[in-house]
Amino acid sequence: MSSTGSDGTPETGSEAHAYFRAVEEAFIRLRGAPFLLSPEDWRVADGWRQAGVPLELVERVLEKILRAREEAETGKARRVRGLRYFDSAVAAAWKGARSVAGAETAREAPPLDVSQALTALAAALPEGLPGHQELARRILELDGGTEAVEKRLAALDREMMRSARRNLDPEQQARLNRRVEAGFARVGRRLSPEEAEPARRRLEGQVLRRLLDLPLLSLFSPQARTDPDG
Repeated sequence: MSSTGSDGTPETGSEAHAYFRAVEEAFIRLRGAPFLLSPEDWRVADGWRQAGVPLELVERVLEKILRAREEAETGKARRVRGLRYFDSAVAAAWKGARSVAGAETAREAPPLDVSQALTALAAALPEGLPGHQELARRILELDGGTEAVEKRLAALDREMMRSARRNLDPEQQARLNRRVEAGFARVGRRLSPEEAEPARRRLEGQVLRRLLDLPLLSLFSPQARTDPDG
């Protein structure tokens, strides 16, 4: 497993970090609210990554289970607390996929079309985002291998988030503050002082991303997919 930061999450810029962030974004989107994944959640996701589980399969399993819970009992799905709840279902789905396609074939993910992914990310930028056109241009101009492009996308994502924070109007800032405080009140007391500030920053980033409909700038993010089912 890659090295981790003070909040237990992988260090930015690694393939592991990109995979984890994509899983986190999918979980938050399907759950319908920002949520802080714990170090234990990151370990569960790392097990999926090391087993070769495709992100698309993880997202399908999460969606299927959450939708089933919503149909069985309204609102119950939102009380799922973390990724361990899905671990056995993801493992079973991956075992089934491998048994159908063959272990080696199932482990071979289709080659990533970096150019198409970058085009999709540039198109996913909201038009109202300050510096939208310049950021889109910089995304489209990236080239090189997957790892190099992913690191530069991570840097652009941090830059985009900083700019978005600076350009919030007073009403947006107030809404952001209210949602962060409400979300952090539920988990803050369980964190040590060393964990609290990094966790608050992560939660603020999640809320800001949802508030402004900002894509996750990563080759692994849902917004980078170009297939019809992505």
